[in-house]
Amino acid sequence: MPNPMTKLEIIESILHEKYKTSNQSSLIEQEKDEKGKTFTSTYKIVKANGHKYGLYRYTPEAFPYFNEVTDLKKMCDYILFLEEGRFLHVLVFELKKGNDSARKQLKAAKVFVEYILESAKRTGKIIDEFNTIKMIRISDEKIRKFKKRVLKESDAINFIDDYCDYPYNSIYLERLT
Repeated sequence: MPNPMTKLEIIESILHEKYKTSNQSSLIEQEKDEKGKTFTSTYKIVKANGHKYGLYRYTPEAFPYFNEVTDLKKMCDYILFLEEGRFLHVLVFELKKGNDSARKQLKAAKVFVEYILESAKRTGKIIDEFNTIKMIRISDEKIRKFKKRVLKESDAINFIDDYCDYPYNSIYLERLT
């Protein structure tokens, strides 16, 4: 009897590999500021023992079947599928330079992830032991303002309705699951 597929292997069998980022260790955003100068923000991913994950990045070209309707192709910057023991966690990230809202993009990503999970199910690749989809906004401006902030053992990352404004410059996976 063949070994069953892991949850990450199921995800990888469904999603096109061109959307899996070549750099699996950081979230990277390259944008232009108000003066047109290019800047890069990098957020290192810190994983704990037993964490295996796949990091994906989507562009509007990923949805070629949609017309050019305002906000229809908006999507979060990154989707991270994390396997921890028997559980699958999904973290969707939107990186912002300032304090702009990210809710539309994060909610669109949540719907897209639900579609991915349902697609797995309808093809007989059931992902049981699934946890929630968490939506995470990272504001570069906020992090720079508090750049000396260090995550302490006692710090909690608070989610309200599976959404949080993430305050640290590294992504601590253990605290997000």
